[in-house]
Amino acid sequence: MEVFPLVLFAHWLGDFAFQSKWMATNKKLKCVEGQDKDSNIRGRLACAAHSYVYGLCFGVVVMFMYFTPIQILTVVLFTALTHYPVDRSDFFIKRFEAVPNWMPPLYICFDNGIHVFLNYFFIKLLMNVG
Repeated sequence: MEVFPLVLFAHWLGDFAFQSKWMATNKKLKCVEGQDKDSNIRGRLACAAHSYVYGLCFGVVVMFMYFTPIQILTVVLFTALTHYPVDRSDFFIKRFEAVPNWMPPLYICFDNGIHVFLNYFFIKLLMNVG
């Protein structure tokens, strides 16, 4: 069974279809000088909620790939736990003092590419091991 289309579908479900407006607007919030401390907690909570919804979408998709329940749970946890740091990270944007016009599309490609790459290779590895 070819995995890549399923990974793209699960990624679309988790990162776009089932991401709420609250998750999308709050997942990057961090505590900045002079800002309330609640923004950091709200950012972490929103990103954690989004990451686990994302992971569950992968769990639903891989259920149709003849994985065992423990393998499905492993996929859910792996996708959720790797999604969180990528979404909370400002690594790509922090390199610039002012964000250039070309940055947002490039950032979107980089962000989605990292998610798809990690999940595709993990699922392929799990298929070869299991």
